[in-house]
Amino acid sequence: VPTTVYVPWEILRFSQLKQNHTTWGNSIYSHCELNFSTKELRNRYKSNLPPNFRTGSLGPLMQKDHYEVWLCVEGHYCSIHPTDQWFCWVLDETKVLPNENAPLQYVAWGHNADLQLVNPEVAA
Repeated sequence: VPTTVYVPWEILRFSQLKQNHTTWGNSIYSHCELNFSTKELRNRYKSNLPPNFRTGSLGPLMQKDHYEVWLCVEGHYCSIHPTDQWFCWVLDETKVLPNENAPLQYVAWGHNADLQLVNPEVAA
């Protein structure tokens, strides 16, 4: 008798990305800088100011104390997909401490249209 195993969406998606060897730091995105610290992004969010962003854990892709968090921003100049205006980075924890260091603390990951970390219809 077949059984159904339910896996949280994030775990499934990250395992697919890991299988496809999707990694951050590709040189084609080296010009894609994010000039906000996470503190600035949080303060802008509280004040209802752009940019719109989403963030979360890297789950099984995490490299403890180095890469643990992803962040996607809507409307960034590297967001060139016609229906998905989100671009994503990972946070390099070694460059954040003791103080945030935008844009050097972010490593460009790629277009959300490829990574599918944010549902653009729900996030709008």
